[in-house]
Amino acid sequence: MPAPHTPARRFFLIVMLLLFSIDLMKHAIVFGSGLQQPWPDAIGYWRLGSAIASGDLAMLSQPIGFRTPGYPWLVAIARTVGGWFVSDSGLLILALLQHAMALATHLLVLLWVWQITSSRTLVLGAYALALWNLSRATHANWVLTETAATLLMLGAANLAWRYWGCEKSLPAICLAVIVALAILVRPVSIIFIPLLGAFLWSLRPPRRRPLSLGAILILLVFLGPCVLRNYFLFGRPQLVTFQGRELWTTTFSPWPGARLPIPTEGAGQRLQQLLASSEVLDPLEVRPLNLRHNWEVSTRLSAAGLDDGAIDQLMQQVAVQAISKAPWKSVFCTAARMGTFWYCWAWPAEEEPASHTKVFAPEIGHSGNATCRWLAGKIFLIVPESSRWTTIVLTIYVGVGLVRMLLCGERGFRRAALIIGFLLLATTVLTAVLEIPTYRYRLPLEPLIIVVLASGIAKIRPDFRFGGMREDMPRSAA
Repeated sequence: MPAPHTPARRFFLIVMLLLFSIDLMKHAIVFGSGLQQPWPDAIGYWRLGSAIASGDLAMLSQPIGFRTPGYPWLVAIARTVGGWFVSDSGLLILALLQHAMALATHLLVLLWVWQITSSRTLVLGAYALALWNLSRATHANWVLTETAATLLMLGAANLAWRYWGCEKSLPAICLAVIVALAILVRPVSIIFIPLLGAFLWSLRPPRRRPLSLGAILILLVFLGPCVLRNYFLFGRPQLVTFQGRELWTTTFSPWPGARLPIPTEGAGQRLQQLLASSEVLDPLEVRPLNLRHNWEVSTRLSAAGLDDGAIDQLMQQVAVQAISKAPWKSVFCTAARMGTFWYCWAWPAEEEPASHTKVFAPEIGHSGNATCRWLAGKIFLIVPESSRWTTIVLTIYVGVGLVRMLLCGERGFRRAALIIGFLLLATTVLTAVLEIPTYRYRLPLEPLIIVVLASGIAKIRPDFRFGGMREDMPRSAA
């Protein structure tokens, strides 16, 4: 690394300070635009957090199994801390905390790019890419899991890369803790379990067994209470009871769902009978029941007397029954959703989703500043996630960058490509199997994508330089 006072270092620090200032300004504009909550999920998380803050630590007063407790605990902490200052300021505290997490995510991206390439040029390029995004700041305003999950997932991936094969105990313990927390915040983070297993397998046999047992113990300590809670409430020893509702969406929804016929025999017949026994209408809109909408079916089954676990189990049985009758169509639609995952783009905040906009604002939110809302709207028009074609181009470049990093023969690049490539693929497959992809589900992967975009330049364009930093020579970490 050059001496502390070289022109290149001074230039780097000045540009970094400028970029960080722009980052802070962007987050301040978004924070000032208001804390309206366009996603109905926010209502559920806020209520669970309120229950925990009131002393119901296991959320037994909220008999649902489709939410893990990690994020509601964060909401509860924010509500408790908020109560120490100003009454009902919990949402402000939570939003500020999430904006700090988003900024920390950017700094961790820069650290990883530096660790891989040792190039200040590419670090600045990575920060420019990170700045060229509004959705991470927007999601920090919302009571949703994406911001916390993004930081935890990135931290786990970087830790696994940095200490792969390390014989020390602390990295393995920290990785197990971060993975457990990530799963509690966002269950899709279960894809990190194979990565944790591979990390432990990379250790020499004398250290592998005790550290593996320690990691298993940590996962049991963190995840076990949630499993026991669901067993106590629903008789199902599961971390989350949500697979049935998710499979219902991908199996019966219109394209890119499979839109399969809903069975009328076996489990399907029992479901139809239960639905017919209840006269409850959709609580969001007074209209007849839409059998292809998972939450409408779930709400009606709840009114028929089923608990949350039984509802999810029945919906899963019916979905699997339909899939077994048309397996090839299901496979084709799943493959199509894997493609959709990589070209779906973001909507403006006021349209996400339009029918539920501001449903939460009167209770805990505030309308914000009109100028900030106008500025945020203008920024959204120029960020890549607002354009389908920009999203597709960046996706192609990510693929090229991963291939080049894999084939370069340098351990740091290759290991990063293997870890990030696995996480991208696993998330794509899991989301395609259980969800209709939207930009929100890809958002936690974007910091990993930035690492590939920035580091990939070092292998796609080895001669890439910027201004007065020609002494930067990309190299891989050991």
